Amino acid sequence: MGYYEQLIGAYRERGILVDSGLLLLLFVGLCDRGRIQTFKRTKMFTESDFDLLQGIVRQFDLLVTTPNILTEVSNLLGQLSDNLHAQYYANFARSLQERVDEYYIPSRQLALLEHFPRLGLTDTGIIEQARNGHLVLTVDLPLYNHLCELGVHAINFNYVRASNLLR
Repeated sequence: MGYYEQLIGAYRERGILVDSGLLLLLFVGLCDRGRIQTFKRTKMFTESDFDLLQGIVRQFDLLVTTPNILTEVSNLLGQLSDNLHAQYYANFARSLQERVDEYYIPSRQLALLEHFPRLGLTDTGIIEQARNGHLVLTVDLPLYNHLCELGVHAINFNYVRASNLLR
């Protein structure tokens, strides 16, 4: 069994925390796979990336998030053309009700932490939530590197997709 399979096994019940970029890919793909390559915020991904992401997320009992991540995803969904907003927001709302477990850490508390000036509010919240026992899945290399420096378990999605791991 490989390293990533061991991580997934260890965190299956505790949940996976997916960063904003990947969560956006997940919600866009769940609504319309064909939109992945045409939406400016997801066009760096492919439908195969969406399938890989969905396959990873399905292995966990919980999809963990923070209000900051959800706000970023909601704002990015708002950049879709006006005639698509209702459809995508309805799908987003349905997904939030069905599968997402949201955790809140006050922003004033996050702003006091050492990595806040370098990584900002959302990533600092991800780090702190990961320290509470959740595996992080990210495409953000600075965040991934910082998590590794702190000894917090994380999966770099770019590495997984480039090496065909977990397919």
